Amino acid sequence: MVSWIVGAAVLGIGVVISVLAGWIRPPARARTRVVVAIIVLLVLTAVGLERLRVALEPGTDDTTGPLSSAPSTAGTPVLPSGTRPESTSATATPPRVVDELPAVLYLSSMDAVDTSGNTMDRGEASIRNVPFEHSVGLCAASVLSPDRCVNNGQNAWAEYTVEPGYTAVQATIGVSSKSPSDCRLFGELLVDGTRRFGRELRFGEQEPVRFDVTGNLRVRIQMHALAGHGRCDLIYGDLALVR
Repeated sequence: MVSWIVGAAVLGIGVVISVLAGWIRPPARARTRVVVAIIVLLVLTAVGLERLRVALEPGTDDTTGPLSSAPSTAGTPVLPSGTRPESTSATATPPRVVDELPAVLYLSSMDAVDTSGNTMDRGEASIRNVPFEHSVGLCAASVLSPDRCVNNGQNAWAEYTVEPGYTAVQATIGVSSKSPSDCRLFGELLVDGTRRFGRELRFGEQEPVRFDVTGNLRVRIQMHALAGHGRCDLIYGDLALVR
């Protein structure tokens, strides 16, 4: 395109000079047409020279204006001097997902959110001489017992939070193997205040239980002392929340 503009400009200038110098003498009848043609040629020559100037000027586009190699900053906020932009990476601790929860959460490893204030043992305990490593025990004793256990006719209890992601509570409930043989205890398991299990247990008896707790908030274990001499313990063997 540049060569075309240069050629047209040279041709137009040459014709004008030739006519003005008298080198080209058109007939009288054609002089008017020649003058008009010369004017048109001069205009075209001027336009061509202007386009040539624009085309040769560095960093300029004849259709869109000056070009810039700098990236667009439209929409980018201007930060004060010495200020670093905030990182877009997440810094908060992500929420705990179900797949990261242990399959079994023993309540012996948790603190009760509410209790009767009586003695409560956590850890290994035996029912029918079978050990349960993760147990919770509630005790009853006669008036002469130095332990802080309930007396016959009284209740002992402890309540735990149902952690999100768990769907059931399970345990084996029975009288401790270390208790006197005349112990009689009434054991209960409640979910959000509703009794799911409740029965009298004597020495040597046990009851495995499992109940759904989906959408529930609290699990409560409770013992009512019925009879016995010395210390009687009701064991919730391997009491746990499960997924």
